[in-house]
Amino acid sequence: MSEPRVIGKSVPVREARDKVTGRARFVDDLKADLFIKILGSPHPHAIITKIDTRLAEHLDGVKAVLTHREVPDKHVYFATHRACYAMDSHLRHVGDYVAAVAATSEAIAERALDLIEVEYEILPAVFDPEAALQPDAPRLYPEGNDYAIADLPLGAGSPPGGVLQEWGDITEGFEQAEAIAEESYDVTPQIHSAIEPHVCMARWEGQELTIWNPTQIPSELRLIVSDFFEIPESRVIVFSTHIGGGFGGKYTGRYQFVTCLLARMLPGRSVKLTLSREETQRYARRPRGRLYARVGARKDGTLCALQLKAYFDIGAYGDYHGGSNGFHCEGGLLSYKTPNARFEAFDVHTNHFRSECMRSVQMGFIAFAVE
Repeated sequence: MSEPRVIGKSVPVREARDKVTGRARFVDDLKADLFIKILGSPHPHAIITKIDTRLAEHLDGVKAVLTHREVPDKHVYFATHRACYAMDSHLRHVGDYVAAVAATSEAIAERALDLIEVEYEILPAVFDPEAALQPDAPRLYPEGNDYAIADLPLGAGSPPGGVLQEWGDITEGFEQAEAIAEESYDVTPQIHSAIEPHVCMARWEGQELTIWNPTQIPSELRLIVSDFFEIPESRVIVFSTHIGGGFGGKYTGRYQFVTCLLARMLPGRSVKLTLSREETQRYARRPRGRLYARVGARKDGTLCALQLKAYFDIGAYGDYHGGSNGFHCEGGLLSYKTPNARFEAFDVHTNHFRSECMRSVQMGFIAFAVE
């Protein structure tokens, strides 16, 4: 080549023309044979004691109904989501999956949801992350509400499930301080609110599964789907051409598995699930949290001690990616020069919607409290 074609050149975004002219086809633009609607829990915490889907199954246009009884007794293992069942009799937040219907139209699927009869044992719920750690708090999981982080280094004296990193002597640092600022902060959750809602379409052909899903991690979706259905990765095809906004909110969740399970019940037919705006808002959010900050300084302005303690509300199915994962990175440890520091964080399950990564995870939260 006489000269580079790309290096040092202004290169147009490849899909820009298709997007600005409206030719770009997003997943919800694709035509499907059948449509899915999900029946969500009306309670933040409950057990399904009885479910009757017979009236829904006999409605004209309904092709399949999925409940926890048809779901394999196997956990799905996610990167940014607690390992759990695709559907469960134990419901842990409002909107948690009770049943799903595949029908020839969304209207028929919605009508079928009204015909499903469900009886619940309503359980006490907890919505505050500190309260959820108390011994008498309602338990979302048998082991408790403290999400254990097995793959992150824990310091001496770190509580179960917590993250502790420290250096120097925090007590001595505050004794040397000539001024101490101390405060606590509550930060409310934020919703990603991408223009495109969560949507997934799937079709089984023999032992091959094709998925159309706007996901930020198509390779992970392919991997965990093949593991869940026990088929080779080479038999899972994932199309994720255009994403109408993600910001950390288009990772892998249970709705993709609900779609794939219904598609397996209806081989050769494409089924599509498009979450409504309300359902998308309930899907995931940056977690709320409570942070206690204490900073010690000398008169010349140098910091001699920095102490942070945070409780991250990761909701019913979140994990440390939506909580402490951002706590102990550059937002806390590297941005402030101090010889004595202690950073402690807890990821706590509550009966809120699950947490997920969102544009720098917890950097804004930590910087706000310290500054």
